Amino acid sequence: MKLVVITAGPGDGKTDILETVKKTLCEHVAILPEVASLFF
Repeated sequence: MKLVVITAGPGDGKTDILETVKKTLCEHVAILPEVASLFF
C-alpha cells in the first residue's frame, strides 16, 4: 500500500487531480475528505 498526500491552496484543482487519477489508474484508489470538512 502506498500513501500519497496532495496539498495546495483553495481552488488549485486537487479534487480534479484525484478524480482523474481514480478514473485512469485504478478503481481501488480511495479518496478521503479533507480534515476541515470533517470538523465543519
